[in-house]
Amino acid sequence: MEKTNRRALLYAIGVVALLIIAYYSRAFHTRVEEPVLKMLLVMIRSVIQISLIIAWCSSVRTRIINQQVRRYLMAAGSLMAFWLVLRTCKWEFIAQNGTHLGRYLWYSYYIPMVFVPLLGVFIIDHIGKTENYRTPNRLKYLYLPAAFIVARRSVYASAQRTTSNMPWVVSFRWGMTGRAMKESVMNGSMPRCAPRA
Repeated sequence: MEKTNRRALLYAIGVVALLIIAYYSRAFHTRVEEPVLKMLLVMIRSVIQISLIIAWCSSVRTRIINQQVRRYLMAAGSLMAFWLVLRTCKWEFIAQNGTHLGRYLWYSYYIPMVFVPLLGVFIIDHIGKTENYRTPNRLKYLYLPAAFIVARRSVYASAQRTTSNMPWVVSFRWGMTGRAMKESVMNGSMPRCAPRA
């Protein structure tokens, strides 16, 4: 028993040390001017974060008895690691270019951002149930609106345009104009929608 507690304490100390290293690599990243050192600090932080998620997934695989809950947790961990890879690629390698690839990486963020909470709903459904409990099929229909939200995000991309000198600043082509908003505030009336340009 004491050996198990000592091992758990060593794991906790190791995780805290890795998180501190990741934090300070981020803090020094913003202050360093040397590009090679800057990239090294970014990669250290990303590798630490992704490896901690992978370690968590491997511990979930051995500790969770219910097979369906284990699958949901492993899928959530995989989606979080996928999000960290996307984030690193987008902001550290592609953000300055303003390319289509950067935009696709940005919209790929919505895959884990939508599906991780959905997997959480499925896991919450298992609380207080037996080990043999299965998620009801009617609850699995929630995948449809989640997939619709992710797919719909690419349609919103076509409604956006970038300004010429700042490709990372996005403005919408549709919606109310500034004058219509001003009129609605000043008059207290319903705003008029601007025609699409």
